[in-house]
Amino acid sequence: MLSTILRTVIVYLVVIVSMRLMGKRQVVQLEPNELVIMIMISELAAIPIQDKSLSLFQGIVPIIILVLLQIGLSLLLLKSIRARVIVCGKPSVLIKDGLILRKALAKSRIMIEEVLEELRIKGVTDVSTVQYGIIETNGQISVILYPQHQPVTQGQMSVSEENKGLPVIVLNDGRWLDSNLKARGLTREFVQNELSRRGIDDIKSVYVAMVDELNHVYVAGRQAR
Repeated sequence: MLSTILRTVIVYLVVIVSMRLMGKRQVVQLEPNELVIMIMISELAAIPIQDKSLSLFQGIVPIIILVLLQIGLSLLLLKSIRARVIVCGKPSVLIKDGLILRKALAKSRIMIEEVLEELRIKGVTDVSTVQYGIIETNGQISVILYPQHQPVTQGQMSVSEENKGLPVIVLNDGRWLDSNLKARGLTREFVQNELSRRGIDDIKSVYVAMVDELNHVYVAGRQAR
């Protein structure tokens, strides 16, 4: 039993390190080759845990080889446009000037219902307002509306808005993050005063508190379980 726990922990740590080495990407942003690597690693990781006759080293080596291959391939794709096209493919235009390109749909093996669903998710119900609809290499569909149908920005309306910068967490689950307070040049007393103005006297009741670059404090309390 102890051996199984130890093997599981070691393999888990190896997989975590492997994922970190391959970079930060959301699942929906994965290219086909990255998705294949992830599936293979997940399958290989289960083998040394389940098969006790296989040494832990023999189970980990294939994972390390896959990670090295992926890192090497990533470096190649950064330097070679041709390799990038071969491995990742190219974006394809599915909608142009409000018209759905049937041949492009067939070539990409995408149904019209899928395209319309993606448009609805992005808040677009009228295809004629779409200047370009492009399927990216990771399978997501980008939508570019005609200028007259694009949302109005504050800049276009001549409405000024303060640049609040990047908020940092200063209280997390009722615990102070003094390094972030120091980075903002603030003190615990400043945040406590802001909490008191909101009727919060016990920091243990605060799930998270953030401060932006204009020293505005945002607070989220704990939800009742």
